[in-house]
Amino acid sequence: MSDSELNKLKGKFLGQIKETEAKIPVLVVIRNGGTGRGDTLSGCELIAPCMDFWVALQLRTARASGWRDELAAHLEASRFCYPTDVVDSKAGKDEINRMQNDHELKFDKRPHNRRVQYWKKMSVKYPFSFEYEELLNDWLQVKVSDS
Repeated sequence: MSDSELNKLKGKFLGQIKETEAKIPVLVVIRNGGTGRGDTLSGCELIAPCMDFWVALQLRTARASGWRDELAAHLEASRFCYPTDVVDSKAGKDEINRMQNDHELKFDKRPHNRRVQYWKKMSVKYPFSFEYEELLNDWLQVKVSDS
């Protein structure tokens, strides 16, 4: 079956839009960078509490995205993504702890002979966490000793 035939069938069975008394709460978040040109994060998000909306939007070529897509869009736009990129906040620390636990669980599930030996082979002291305070202390000590 060709795409055009499939689209004709979809159009035939979807029916017309009807106006009813039923009210469904919908939140539309419009993102515009304010630059006058479209960038990676420009567009709108539709937040609705219903699977029927999702199916209808997918049939009309809307694109569903999740957290991974959100992180990739922020990375491409060179913007921070809260809370992942804001490590000084409590939410950022919680997110880092969650990611650390996920990576440790994934590492522990591997057989011992298949695990990467981070310290022995690569001299990586903290493979699953970001020790920012220790890194800052090291940098400050180097700066003080240089001056």
